[in-house]
Amino acid sequence: MKIVSWNCSFENGGFSEKKFELISQHELCKDMDILVIQECTYKEKITFGSQFEYSDWYGDGKDSLLGIGVFSKKFQFELSPEYKFTTPYRYIVPYKFMIKDTELMVFAVWTKDSIDKIYKYEYEKNIYGAFKDERFSELLKFPSIVIGDFNTFAKTDNQRLSDQNSKLRSYGLHNCAEGENAELPTFISPKDGPGTDDFCYATEQIVKTAKFSVLGRSSDFDNLSDHCPIIVDFDL
Repeated sequence: MKIVSWNCSFENGGFSEKKFELISQHELCKDMDILVIQECTYKEKITFGSQFEYSDWYGDGKDSLLGIGVFSKKFQFELSPEYKFTTPYRYIVPYKFMIKDTELMVFAVWTKDSIDKIYKYEYEKNIYGAFKDERFSELLKFPSIVIGDFNTFAKTDNQRLSDQNSKLRSYGLHNCAEGENAELPTFISPKDGPGTDDFCYATEQIVKTAKFSVLGRSSDFDNLSDHCPIIVDFDL
């Protein structure tokens, strides 16, 4: 099973026809089974959802029309019933997929500042807050994948990646990227240069089969987004 995640950058034109064609036809992505798009509008989900057997969109509409689009060619999925409550965790969105006879949880991630007055989490801290919540942690009893834009901005000269790995490991989630791949730049900040914002974590049952790669910047992808797509293959 191949899953691709990309923050398509609304400021760079959103999930456009050109971006859809590039991501669909690229050698690393053309046989993808699941596509997760951050900064996706509901209109874009409708436009490109017809190219997939199954699709969904999540956004709370609190400060913009943007959310997360999730698309699948052959695997049926639904928003987990446990998520159908008012959540302060923006956005860690759990979807339950049926992969043959296996139930798989895919948490689509695009972290945003909390809007809740009690849970004052910011950006990547929403991840930690979510998995402290028993309504989320209970879902990790299934084979699980957590993928998307964490807004961590990890660099070799800060401790954010090691801190993140340690905290998520305490919840049974392991980084699918190993060695040098773990710090491949996925985001370009106009102020601070390249850093790593986009990640995939998985539970122990499946992380050992993961093959992680980043679709780095190239002439085809220049100026399309400030994020690079990440691609993860799992042998399920």
